[in-house]
Amino acid sequence: MKDLGREVTETSVTLADTALALFQLPPIGQAIFSVTKMASVAAEISFNKKLKRFLKNIEVTSVEERRNFKEHLEDNPEAFFRKLITALDRLDVEEKADMVGKLFIATIQFQIDVPTFNRLVYCVDRLYLQDLQNLFNKYSTGEKQSTFQREEPSQSIPALVTYGLIEEMPTSGGIPFPFPYRTTHLGNILLKYAF
Repeated sequence: MKDLGREVTETSVTLADTALALFQLPPIGQAIFSVTKMASVAAEISFNKKLKRFLKNIEVTSVEERRNFKEHLEDNPEAFFRKLITALDRLDVEEKADMVGKLFIATIQFQIDVPTFNRLVYCVDRLYLQDLQNLFNKYSTGEKQSTFQREEPSQSIPALVTYGLIEEMPTSGGIPFPFPYRTTHLGNILLKYAF
């Protein structure tokens, strides 16, 4: 414990020395401090907006549903919610918070399990919003021709394949062309609950 206290004190002194050094170079030090402060405020504002959108989505669930879900997380609900808050904070655009909120509703209502929710949140976080929108636009109609074709100039295909949301359809009769893609089970869950 004593070593930890000394380490914290040394770190604090080092940070204070760094700050002092920055301010001894007035134009540079003040500029760096100002930019750092603005970045911190901007990050907080961004997180608050994402959190607000997420909460707006889940307010349709009842207190009873939320209580039942929390009891279902008997092992460690705090760890789950910490992970969820971290995931919300990582999202690069606010619109993704809506998707995570809708997926969370499905999880609270036990329509998808927690591991699937975690995997889908990971996909939403990592993919570009346009890739997710392309997936929705291409597959949400339910029409059989709603498949990506290899000849289509879509940068979304490799990303959606990488994250397991679409896959190449098996060829029939050994004919390798045009290699359409279809949604996977995970992709279907995302389409059903996140949009």
